Amino acid sequence: MNQIKRIILWFQIYSLDITISGQGECLECVSDPVLHFRITIARSNARTERARLRGEYNALLPVGRRVTWSMA
Repeated sequence: MNQIKRIILWFQIYSLDITISGQGECLECVSDPVLHFRITIARSNARTERARLRGEYNALLPVGRRVTWSMA
């Protein structure tokens, strides 16, 4: 059961990594300050959610095993 939960959490983390990357690319193209602000807020929320999911993922790992995450 933990294996299935870890797979689901890994997929969610992977999806958020892609979303955050795409939002960063969009920030380079946007000139409207309001839209820029909205993308920045959404990116911040996605990073917070990703950190929460990483914590849940690490909690499901066996004792003594820890994942080191790269910065995105």
